[in-house]
Amino acid sequence: VVSTVLLRRCIFGRSVARYGRRKLIGVFLCLMGGCLWVREEFYRGGGGGSSSHPSSASLQSTQPHVIKHLLQGDILALSAAFLYGLNDVLAEYFIKTNNNDRTEYLGMLGFCGAAFSFVVQVPLLEMDRVR
Repeated sequence: VVSTVLLRRCIFGRSVARYGRRKLIGVFLCLMGGCLWVREEFYRGGGGGSSSHPSSASLQSTQPHVIKHLLQGDILALSAAFLYGLNDVLAEYFIKTNNNDRTEYLGMLGFCGAAFSFVVQVPLLEMDRVR
């Protein structure tokens, strides 16, 4: 949501004031949820412990390779969210600027998704079940 709002503003030149109060509250809640998620993951060390207050002992016991993997996971999740927002904004841009048909876009999206699923995912992930 956040990346979509920011990218739409950059690409279309829309100001943030054009968005209503509800959408801005939703963006704020998404940001707060993401910050709380990262904070909780950091303090628990990714182990899913049940302590509500972090102690210095639990932070010191977290091994460096665990923190590295947590950081990599967070970066991958943020990158995926950014790319998803970029996909939404670019799709809107190309449909609106080139007067393309929405039905054609959705049909090609479904066709390419099905082709990817059958050509890439099935051979890699499901080949033992297909045989």
